[in-house]
Amino acid sequence: MSGDGAPDAVVAICTRGRPAELRTLIASIGRSSFGNGRRPDVEIVVVENGPERAGLCVDELGHLAGWPMRLVHEPRPGVAFARNRALRERGHAPLVIMVDDDQVVTRGWMHAHLSRAGVSEADVLTGPVLTLIPDEAPEWARIMWTNVPRRSSGSPMRSFLGGNVCFRAEIFDQLELWFDERRPLATADDASFGRRLVELGHSIEWNDAAVAWERVHPARLTHRWTIERYLSFGGFEAEFAIDRHGRSGALRRGGADSARMLGRGLGALVRARNPER
Repeated sequence: MSGDGAPDAVVAICTRGRPAELRTLIASIGRSSFGNGRRPDVEIVVVENGPERAGLCVDELGHLAGWPMRLVHEPRPGVAFARNRALRERGHAPLVIMVDDDQVVTRGWMHAHLSRAGVSEADVLTGPVLTLIPDEAPEWARIMWTNVPRRSSGSPMRSFLGGNVCFRAEIFDQLELWFDERRPLATADDASFGRRLVELGHSIEWNDAAVAWERVHPARLTHRWTIERYLSFGGFEAEFAIDRHGRSGALRRGGADSARMLGRGLGALVRARNPER
């Protein structure tokens, strides 16, 4: 417990329409191991995202987790709305750890984030999300999804992905804008937020020991989904440029970045289908 009676950390999970996956994630959090160290005081906050409540049972989920849990409802659909609601529910915990509802975490995941936060001066830590690929996945998709970069812990990062990230909560008291709600149904709000944090002088570090796993849904194993994903990132690149350089500057900077992002996606598809190229 931190000095003011707040928990050591809040684990924030945003969920929508995935009750089975959510239970699997929370069960994996409940199996967390801390070696010979003290089991930390943690609160888990689950944000149900969507126009209607999903009927999740807090007692069942809390039993799986082994820590206190709260369920809150964010009716506006969109991951940015849900993530910002989770941040507003953080209370006075010094750390906020975010993980996605379609993931599971390793036994040492939480310990890795908490222990690294204790020795690092970084404002944000982010770790690897490894993938579990269906047996029926096409080979090009298998190559793309298993190509997860790894780095040495402490390596500086330009951004992060929201599925495995640990924040020092104090940074949110210093910011007017958190996750960008202008395009709440898009999927690059986390990368955009990370870029803004770095621009404002905050530091992001890689934490290679904090490993999460994501089960890749079959719907994400198509060319269409892959191209739309890169287009989404390109759209955020364009909005990032508009915010900083105006619309005329964005035509040069954001437009080029958007085209480059789409080109990366198309190039990756070509290379994956033709590995000899």
